[in-house]
Amino acid sequence: MGCALVNRKVGMRHLIVLGIVLLMATIVSCSSDDPAATPSEPADGSPEPTVAFLSRQTPSAATVSTADAPEPTVNVAEAIPAVASGSLAATNFIEPGTLIGTPCTSPMGPTLGDDTLGGDLVQGWAFTTKHEVGFADHGCLRVSASDGYPTRSGSHSLRFEVRSGDCNANSGWDDCTTDRSRHELTQSDLHQYDGDEYWYTWSVLLPESPLKQGDSITFLGQFNSDNAARFYIEDFPTGLGFRFNDRNYEFIGRDVLIANEHVRGVWTDILIHAIWSTVDNGLIEIHINGDLVKTLIGPNMDGATLVTFDFGIYNAFISDCECEVMPTQVAYFDEIHRGQTRQEVELQR
Repeated sequence: MGCALVNRKVGMRHLIVLGIVLLMATIVSCSSDDPAATPSEPADGSPEPTVAFLSRQTPSAATVSTADAPEPTVNVAEAIPAVASGSLAATNFIEPGTLIGTPCTSPMGPTLGDDTLGGDLVQGWAFTTKHEVGFADHGCLRVSASDGYPTRSGSHSLRFEVRSGDCNANSGWDDCTTDRSRHELTQSDLHQYDGDEYWYTWSVLLPESPLKQGDSITFLGQFNSDNAARFYIEDFPTGLGFRFNDRNYEFIGRDVLIANEHVRGVWTDILIHAIWSTVDNGLIEIHINGDLVKTLIGPNMDGATLVTFDFGIYNAFISDCECEVMPTQVAYFDEIHRGQTRQEVELQR
């Protein structure tokens, strides 16, 4: 009788221990399967590189929920970190009370055959205003480190600003009637065509709070074809990421690539390697601060004849901002380069 009682007690202990182990395994399994979770990061804080095929049948495994609560709004007087010329070390920077700079109202060209600031901002291509009607002088300014503005390197950067009511238009499009606001520059020459392979880089300096508001969408760069806008760099409540659409604007992939603690208040270098194609040999590789974080394989301009690049601040569905009016948004861009090799465009960190 005594032995039976002891064996029963031991058996109960084994069952309790086994139950605890199974419970812990279940918790770990559930947390790792959360599709809205922040991408896993290695020891250096950068997300692991992933590969996705550009097909609606095989979308990127990780997605970002747009139902996240909005972050605090951006205040125009908010301190934005400054970067000493040629350095990535940030210090507090408060914008001058009066804006000082040259409006971006004329094309900026490549260093070959063009003398716009000696290639300090743009190399390998040229840009002009995306939509000329409604493009305000404050929307894009060429600013200088000598006036207290931040630069990624060199003496100048581009300061973009979108205020409530800033909507642009041209003969075929009107932001004001389509729930948009923006100030963007667009590629004005040397467009990309089927079979072209290029490397691109640009650096962006974002304020401490996300630009995205509520369920509106904020883009900070886009590759746009003549039949659809395909690839975007997108601001999320939790960090900076990308979005890829098919020609019908259905999601192919969407993900956060770098978390807030690594992207807010510091210069972030975006490097894109692209093979533009209407068929399955298309390629887009996304590098953040020198690290490959995403590879997309498959057609990336199906049905299109050319691709252009736009950058600046572009908001869509602003009526979903969960705010009375869209707050003023400010971001800086620098080192907007295009070349045929990585060595031509990559920035030193």
